[in-house]
Amino acid sequence: MGYAGGTAGCVVASRLSEDPNARVLLLERGPLVDGWAAHVPLLASNFTTKTAPVYRQRTVPQPGLGGRVVDMIGGKGLGGGTLVNAELYTRGVPGEYNAWAIAGRQGWGWEDVEPAFKKSQMWIPPKDTPAFMGSEGVNYDAAATFGVPVVADGNDPNGPVAWCSRLDSTIAKDGKRNMIQDAFLPQKLVSERKGRLTISVGALVHRVGFDKESDVIRATSVEFGDDATAKGEGTAKYSVVATREIILCAGAIITPQLLLLSGIGPRADLEFHKIQVVRDMPGVGAHLQDHVSVPVQYHVPLEESIEGLQAKPLFAVGQLLKYVFTREGIFGSQVQQAGIFLPSSALSEDGTAIRKDVLEHAHRHTPRHVPDIEVMFLPVDSDPPTNQGTPKRGVFSYLCAAVQPRSVGSVRLASKDARDAPVVDLGLLSDPEDVVVLRKAVRFALAFQARLPVEGKGVVPMTPWSAPPGERDREVDEWVRENAGTTYHYSSSARMAPEAEGGVVDDRLRVHGVANLRIADASVFPTIPGAHLQAPVVMVAERCAEFVKAAAASS
Repeated sequence: MGYAGGTAGCVVASRLSEDPNARVLLLERGPLVDGWAAHVPLLASNFTTKTAPVYRQRTVPQPGLGGRVVDMIGGKGLGGGTLVNAELYTRGVPGEYNAWAIAGRQGWGWEDVEPAFKKSQMWIPPKDTPAFMGSEGVNYDAAATFGVPVVADGNDPNGPVAWCSRLDSTIAKDGKRNMIQDAFLPQKLVSERKGRLTISVGALVHRVGFDKESDVIRATSVEFGDDATAKGEGTAKYSVVATREIILCAGAIITPQLLLLSGIGPRADLEFHKIQVVRDMPGVGAHLQDHVSVPVQYHVPLEESIEGLQAKPLFAVGQLLKYVFTREGIFGSQVQQAGIFLPSSALSEDGTAIRKDVLEHAHRHTPRHVPDIEVMFLPVDSDPPTNQGTPKRGVFSYLCAAVQPRSVGSVRLASKDARDAPVVDLGLLSDPEDVVVLRKAVRFALAFQARLPVEGKGVVPMTPWSAPPGERDREVDEWVRENAGTTYHYSSSARMAPEAEGGVVDDRLRVHGVANLRIADASVFPTIPGAHLQAPVVMVAERCAEFVKAAAASS
């Protein structure tokens, strides 16, 4: 069995290798990232440094953003995005999974997926949060006075449909970042399963191989090579034969690229690149989604922002020593510690007030009440300028995100070489309804900030970030398009749906019309979940392992 070693791949490999008769091969292009700094929660979240374990690429110009290109990142190493993500554990609400079931995705309603969420979760009571602006009770008080319920557990399936809460994080009991390979493939487990679990890092997958018997297309092998080989010299390739199944877990950008390189995708695209068509499937690489977001920002005192660590070296050293000896303090916490989720329908037309009449009749299990706005409280500049010197003031951001976007983009090949990043169009704000949602979110964030008792505390709006240039919808919308960007939540590019509806996999995650080939990563979501994607991806991986085990038991 062959995989990619990102978030889902580590989970699937761990679960399948529980069987002593299994033989599992996990292929990962990146290295094993296991240094001391990689386990420090705050340090590892900074993906902007030159040494961060990430792949970087840029989108094509985005018409919805006025033609701007957008920087993208992906985790580079065993564990994928969990090497650098915000460490947040949010599931989304039951209503969005029930919406999948109503749309025909059998076995994907809340009652079906909740056990998979619970299987991989162990909850530890949180420690006290650092005293950053937005992390203290002042924001909770403002939420309550605004009419947004403050709850202890944002993942409670029976909570309100609009809420403010502290967010669960994937930080282990020992205070270290709990990367997915640490949770599912710790060294002790890998050693115990030697002989039935093989992990190969630095392995670049080139394509999946197929056999065709009569009308049956069967995935049989994976071709890969050493990723350290210079481009253009990739002749040293290897082929491993799968005796049972191949599962692609390379994420919403690379999984469709691998399918295309393997000859599965839109016929015209494959023929353009002179790739033999194994199966014409227009849905491959289509329907790419992302949570588009726009920051509303304020200057704050340095000590209330992460910028203070850069501006005050002695303070940073003290905090680092505190983490080393106690596993507490700023370095032991995630960047985003709290936030608000709410449906835009629960906001007044101008976004400045909560509609209690909507909240009173809303339920988390009902699809029409699914939150489509998240307002993230971030004690940091969420869009830092390049070549920034030592900061003089701190920054606090309300990162406003449309988490049920209608906009879609695409992933297409740049060339036949697996080393070349694919051509990505995130399609940000290509649907004008997403602009309407963000307009409400921005106005809500401005009204929320106005509720905070910050007079005399050095809080200053950052023009133009925190003040759209006018009150009319058109002017706010223009400001949103000028400042919006990605939230790095790529999804749905090989979605679970009937092939006639642009789907790529069925309800058991099998690629349509191809035997022995499944996909288990964010690319299979029918629509992007209104959550940070780590928890939903792990849920999909848990379910995929169940499907593979069931198929093996019945064969």
